[in-house]
Amino acid sequence: MYGYAGRVLYVDLTTGKTRIEKLNEEYAKKYIDGIGLGMRLWLDNSKPGVEPFSPENPLILTVG
Repeated sequence: MYGYAGRVLYVDLTTGKTRIEKLNEEYAKKYIDGIGLGMRLWLDNSKPGVEPFSPENPLILTVG
């Protein structure tokens, strides 16, 4: 996990509330780079059938 901060910041853009969660270490090992990890986080936090520009659809920002 040398390239990761070990944390994920969640921001609710509607309410402005934030929370920090520990990054799943298995995700850091399995989904190398920002693109892979970002896709995994998107899959974990999205629901099937949600419209692309719907407020329920998460916006995931990662670097890699």
